[in-house]
Amino acid sequence: MAANSVDGPHLALDGEGILYATQPELGGFLRIAADDEEKTEVWALPAGEPVRKLVGIGAGPNGELVLTDSENGNIYLVPPAP
Repeated sequence: MAANSVDGPHLALDGEGILYATQPELGGFLRIAADDEEKTEVWALPAGEPVRKLVGIGAGPNGELVLTDSENGNIYLVPPAP
């Protein structure tokens, strides 16, 4: 069986050093703060059309995130964390 990194977890780092990682099989993503190893948060997108496989992720300059779903072709914009 060949490895497939396209549908695997992807990472993004924002300007404040916060790391984000997609969880393709769980339909969510992680937010890992740079200054506190114990402050790891699991986020899910708001209810609506089912999220199937989040893979792509990018962090914008204002703290917003853009995520892509490889199974349903959707692109999600997540506003900055409070």
